[in-house]
Amino acid sequence: MSFSIGTWYVDQSSGLLHKDDQQVRVSPRAMDVLCHLAENAGKTVAIADLLERCWPNSLVGNNAVYKVISELRAAFGEKPSQPIYLFGIPKKGYRLVLGDPPSQEVRKSLEVPAAASAREAFKKGVYQRRRLDIEGLISAKALFEEAIEQDQTFADAYVELSNTLWELSIFQLRPGQRNALRNQYVDLLGQFELVCPNSPHIAQVRLQLQRLTHATLPDVEAGIRQQYLEDNTYHEFFLKYGELLLAARLPSEALQYSDKYSELCPDDPYRSIYRGGILRDMGDIDGCLNERRRVLDRFPNEIGTLTGIVVELTKYEKEFEAQHYLSLLKQADAEGFWYTSANLYMKAIKGELTKGDVEEASRLGVATQQLHGALSFIQGDVESGCMHWRSLEPELLMTTSRYIIGIEFCMPSQIKDDARYQALLDQLGLGRRWTEYLSIRVNELSPLTGIALTTSNPDLARLRMIN
Repeated sequence: MSFSIGTWYVDQSSGLLHKDDQQVRVSPRAMDVLCHLAENAGKTVAIADLLERCWPNSLVGNNAVYKVISELRAAFGEKPSQPIYLFGIPKKGYRLVLGDPPSQEVRKSLEVPAAASAREAFKKGVYQRRRLDIEGLISAKALFEEAIEQDQTFADAYVELSNTLWELSIFQLRPGQRNALRNQYVDLLGQFELVCPNSPHIAQVRLQLQRLTHATLPDVEAGIRQQYLEDNTYHEFFLKYGELLLAARLPSEALQYSDKYSELCPDDPYRSIYRGGILRDMGDIDGCLNERRRVLDRFPNEIGTLTGIVVELTKYEKEFEAQHYLSLLKQADAEGFWYTSANLYMKAIKGELTKGDVEEASRLGVATQQLHGALSFIQGDVESGCMHWRSLEPELLMTTSRYIIGIEFCMPSQIKDDARYQALLDQLGLGRRWTEYLSIRVNELSPLTGIALTTSNPDLARLRMIN
């Protein structure tokens, strides 16, 4: 098939676009899409139609189409906000105009105010993401994807979509779901690098992908730190680095980082979520519970906070209130993963967990190696816990690092001090060496952050005694 688009000549067999003495090669998939649009020239072709025609029997999403459209626009030398031949029709699809480039008057009749529509979708996405529940995140994901569809150079939409995918990965812990999210992330990063190769935000999106993959904790730490060193307006550094510090048993330093983030981003609701866990690990259980309740007053369906308060209240034998929040968690958790997990933790803490409970959780796909190990440790079975965690898949190690302090809060004290458990932590890269590594980094960053290592930190004192 050969045809002309304005002053361009398209040769399908060679995969080349010709114009005067210029020729541009496009990928086979991009040529398939271009030919299908040409067969329907002047008509709007739905994205679903393009996927069915050009990606038959393939499990891909809309991002695959966006990536190809970006490739074709780059080949023709046009921008989404200033189309010449390829017009995006928001919420509908794409339209190809053959012949000479349309006049300014005709072009205006074809164009939709894409940038304005993209900004509107983006604002709605930010609002939905700040609901801090699964439904809000799923809605936010769709809205950020819509914003990118309408303006593929909208850098902030890529960043917000990457953050949303990361947050969804926290709630969707089944391996198949995490793999799907990771694949979406790879496509998203590839498209962003293609259409905005010089954007300073690419590093942030790449960093989020690193956190979803098999990267080691030092790799993730180095990426977050480097991003801040290159751009000290990267305020999320304090939030993300604070998470790492908490997992490394440096709660005093994590609290300072959290407070710094609150100072820089007072309107971001995420600043409140981690504070409860930090206060818990500093021994301030009343402060922890009060912080949890404040979050739930604003965001009653925030699943992580609901799970945390259920476990913490159970540990402190406040059964009636724990059951109240467990019922709220059941309503908020549509998939049942977090509700089932919280129920198992409650039973393990109270010594009521049965083999049947775990078998039922396994049937539902909830009882991963991570959860099996945690429940074993809580019940005082260090051998079984170590066995499960030694066989953790690499992708679960990052999530384990996020929850390990909360799990330790539920363990009998003798488990945490057991040499076998400490050896396991060292093997997983979550032990004393990790604490020492981050304590050095905190001091190195102190001239920039204004936050120094707290010399009274008990974990560091114990670390020095061991060494």
